[in-house]
Amino acid sequence: MKKIYLALCISASLVLSGCGGGGSSSDNSSSVQAPIKKKNARDPLMAQDVNAVYSDDPNYKPKAIINNVFGQLSYRLADGQPTDVIIINKQTGQISFLNPGDAIVVVEDTSSVYQTSSDTFTVHVEQATNSDLDADFQTIPTLSTKKIKLPVSGKRGELIYSVASDSQDLLAIDSQTGEMTPQGREGIATVIIKDMGNRRYLPTSKEVQVRIKAIAPGELSFEDINKQFTRNMILEPQKLSGGEEGELSYSIAYENPKDGVLTIDPKTGFMDVSGVGEAKIKVTQDFSGGYSVTSQEEYFDVNISQGERKLLVVDKMSDVYVKNERKEVIARNAIDDLSFEVVSGNSIEIDSHTGEPKIVGVGTSIIKATDDKNKNFKPSSTTFEYTIERGTHPGIAQEKIETKFSDVHTKFIPHLDGQQGVLTISAPTSSNVVEANGNELTIKHAGTVKLQVTDNGGDFYHPTTKEVSLVILPATHPKVEVKGSVKVYSDGLFIPQSELVVKGIKEELLSNITIKPLDSDTNAAVKYESANKRFVVQKAGTARFAVTDDGNTDYQSFEPAEFAIVIQPADSTLTVEPKEVDVVFSPGLEIKAPQVNGAKGELTFSFVDGEDKDVVTLGSKGALKVLKAGQTIIKVTSASTSGFKAATVLYPVKIKKAVNPVTVSYPTKTYKKGDSITPVKDNVESILTYKVENNGAVVSLINANTGEVRIESAGKYEIEVAAQSSSKYERKSFLVQGEVKKAKHPGIAFSSESFEFEPLKKVTPTFLPQPLGKRSYGISSKPSDLNQPLDPNTGELTLVDYFSENALASVTLSIAEEESDNYLALDSETGELGKKTIRILPPKLGSANNDITITDPSGVIYSSDRVNGSKFRHLQDLEVRLAGVVKQLPANQELKDKYGDGVRLLTTVKPVGSKDASEQRQAMVYVQRYEGCNLKHTEMRKSIVNVKDGDYCKYTGFDTKRYLSFVMIGAEKLSPGQWESVTPFVFYYYSPREFAATDFGGLYTDGGAHSHGQEKPSHVIEWNRVDLNFTID
Repeated sequence: MKKIYLALCISASLVLSGCGGGGSSSDNSSSVQAPIKKKNARDPLMAQDVNAVYSDDPNYKPKAIINNVFGQLSYRLADGQPTDVIIINKQTGQISFLNPGDAIVVVEDTSSVYQTSSDTFTVHVEQATNSDLDADFQTIPTLSTKKIKLPVSGKRGELIYSVASDSQDLLAIDSQTGEMTPQGREGIATVIIKDMGNRRYLPTSKEVQVRIKAIAPGELSFEDINKQFTRNMILEPQKLSGGEEGELSYSIAYENPKDGVLTIDPKTGFMDVSGVGEAKIKVTQDFSGGYSVTSQEEYFDVNISQGERKLLVVDKMSDVYVKNERKEVIARNAIDDLSFEVVSGNSIEIDSHTGEPKIVGVGTSIIKATDDKNKNFKPSSTTFEYTIERGTHPGIAQEKIETKFSDVHTKFIPHLDGQQGVLTISAPTSSNVVEANGNELTIKHAGTVKLQVTDNGGDFYHPTTKEVSLVILPATHPKVEVKGSVKVYSDGLFIPQSELVVKGIKEELLSNITIKPLDSDTNAAVKYESANKRFVVQKAGTARFAVTDDGNTDYQSFEPAEFAIVIQPADSTLTVEPKEVDVVFSPGLEIKAPQVNGAKGELTFSFVDGEDKDVVTLGSKGALKVLKAGQTIIKVTSASTSGFKAATVLYPVKIKKAVNPVTVSYPTKTYKKGDSITPVKDNVESILTYKVENNGAVVSLINANTGEVRIESAGKYEIEVAAQSSSKYERKSFLVQGEVKKAKHPGIAFSSESFEFEPLKKVTPTFLPQPLGKRSYGISSKPSDLNQPLDPNTGELTLVDYFSENALASVTLSIAEEESDNYLALDSETGELGKKTIRILPPKLGSANNDITITDPSGVIYSSDRVNGSKFRHLQDLEVRLAGVVKQLPANQELKDKYGDGVRLLTTVKPVGSKDASEQRQAMVYVQRYEGCNLKHTEMRKSIVNVKDGDYCKYTGFDTKRYLSFVMIGAEKLSPGQWESVTPFVFYYYSPREFAATDFGGLYTDGGAHSHGQEKPSHVIEWNRVDLNFTID
């Protein structure tokens, strides 16, 4: 992971003057506020203290463990707390370290459902141990005539040098400068380096060995180099002896692994180390005329072993449950991308696509983190706890429960859209519609009632409560049948209503039935007296009636049930067996003629006048053939003969409607939005109507008469089909199940997109199709030293660097989508990942705050009118960050001796206008940083500050003056001509705390609202685009 920092400034307290406050801009309102809905009680928010050791790793931003989170967290420093210890992100709670010390943080949990709760926690930051202090094993000649400094890296404070007591006869060293003087004897001396530390780092010491070696005069000799790998390692040949005559050139004589250890500049011998291995370097010294030899050769070995590294550290983590949310692990001392393994617990899985932990449950999991992908360093692993607490309930989506009344299935347990756990339902005690017991409802009557429903959230969510309407619709009454009556006429005959045999009617409706005559003849054979609830027989013959009702709260009215009363003549000698026909319709059904007893003459069969002749056909011998459902009455007559008069007998025929044979099915289809499904229908004997159940989430009805539906989503659905009654069949209502299967993911077509670099600019891939499922992003390929922070959930890239040598270098994102409501997954298991290439281009002229061109290789001073202006007087901590350079390297001792402390930047140049890549050369720019107060002779008295630690003016009333100097190193080794940058680089001033410029010196907003600044608060105070364009004579 490429380092992009020039400096991380020391933070210190500053008394701001002339700020004019900086308080809230909110105003008092006298408007009347609406009543505030009472919020639910909750467990109090609980925060754990954070105990940490200072780290300047910019990626290490730990968070406090917060328990009992019910809503949205916000963080702020408590009143009166120091501002130079930590910075805390107001939304995420991520903590950035400024200095050791203590700070109290207030965390508040706000929710639209639950009461607000807050707590405080203390962040305790201890001084760190400086494990970076290091010095290489050195070899120096016994009779060196010049002072040789011991090069030291990783210092934090003032250095004090000394020689171990048993080595003082071999070597002397200046305690302040580290300049070594050999005492003329061979041997190995031990030098003790003591770093006095600073506010951030404890004092520490390091022992290094120096070899004093006798060298033959005039002999070309180089010391072998044995080093442990470090990032951005540039090695210089360690020449022990040999004259300055002639010209040296360097080449690789042997390398293992081949092309994997280093590259070497043939003129300078600078070695750019790329990996672990060994190499033999050949040095050739070529002489011009006048020497006895034209050249001589020497070899030295370079052995690069695996680099030491700080142990990987991952603090405890906690989050609230968000289904399948991928979370970035905040690690300290990570060298490369980490890999993870779940050791125990079931709240976390490792996402197969991004490799990040993915939230799948609630509880604590133990995760093993391993950093072993970079083989140039020793691996390191650690375990950490990751606790997932219940999340905020996504809400019950359903507003209404609707069902039909039943006196059989009176109890049911509803399931609501959005339900996550078990419901607890409360109904008004006065309700006569329903009773509630826990999650079960008992139906009492049809009607509507408001229920208070609480979902306990299940295993993953906090409870939530919602008012839901329950609608119990009246039930369809079962079919009612009434058996007719056959009587022989007698004077004064009446038939009590109670003798009627009524089947299927609900008992509570029996007393409310209405009997209506169906005959229009007022002189019918039978008349119904409603007052007396009886049928009065007036003569022999027939009468037809219907039983009806108006329904009640719980039942719809039933279909009228018709019946006939037949009064046989009193003096008839005829009887029939059976006395009536009562059968169910069946196509083609034939009924034999009844047995007639007492006949004396020829029998004839006929329909009684006025009776329906379309129900059956009547054969001459009395046989019947069923045509449809209905009722009719057949008259049987025995003709008169000698000695006997004619006689008649009546018998009713009732053909009941059959069960409707209709069948309906919906073919299974694959999801396609807007596609339609037409039902398959068989044995349709009546008009059908259709109604979609389940709120129409899966399909919606296009035509209620044809049953055609439109696909809305994948899933199972139910259609209620109602077949109307016909002349042959009963009405019928039934449910048909159908299914829309999930479609195969259509994939995400490969595409590319370019973004121009701007420091910390956040870019999100555009021109992508709308997500079909929960989308995740990973980096599938990128240049090895180009790292852009990626949010795996949104695909948002934070631009921190761009590739300096190839403007077309790109980052390729892999895109996966989980299985969704309508589509199967697009993921790594199928190999059908989407691809999106992001090209990060160098900034164009005019896009930065300033465009700077370095035209003088001997040095350029940059002073910013903006950063050094009065609007930024109160700006304190600043880092200088870089982007677009080949490498950033610490200063070597030679440069420190010549110029003072600084950093080396490797960049690439080419002859002006050249398009030939073989003509490109590397150039080194030495950058130094100066900062101090605006005193009378500031520019003359400007002081170099350590490139790792900046400074600012702590004296009230003075502006901090900030400068950068750029000097080209080794430019004279380029061939004469005009040279220019292949790619510009960028440096920018970064403030760890958001700062807003104002007319009175600016103020820190820490992410809060402000009303004084002319600019939006930002971490990036100024950024500059730098080109090289210089001439070598």
